[in-house]
Amino acid sequence: MDEVIGNSVSQPRLRTILMGSFAALAVFLAVIGIFGVVALSVSQRTAEIAIRMALGARGGVSSGRFVRQSFTTIGIGLFIASPAPSRYRESFPACSSRSRPKTPERSRQS
Repeated sequence: MDEVIGNSVSQPRLRTILMGSFAALAVFLAVIGIFGVVALSVSQRTAEIAIRMALGARGGVSSGRFVRQSFTTIGIGLFIASPAPSRYRESFPACSSRSRPKTPERSRQS
């Protein structure tokens, strides 16, 4: 009996592990991309930072301005991308509640 149960859940478990691994990889790549964009922005504005510092601006003010600008860019990206997972979620059969067969436990809850 344990073998039958193990075989019945092995395929969904593999799909879940693969989906989680790809999601973790996607988050990792997104973080690297955001870091690259912020680093490029700061490197392009190094001369501006130096001029501001030479004219007497405090370091916290200059760096705060770039951090705020970076977070604004990240926030806009998150706002634009946030509806995407819910739109595509129903296209994955494992995530859709309509595609799951009713088990005795689920039919008692309904």
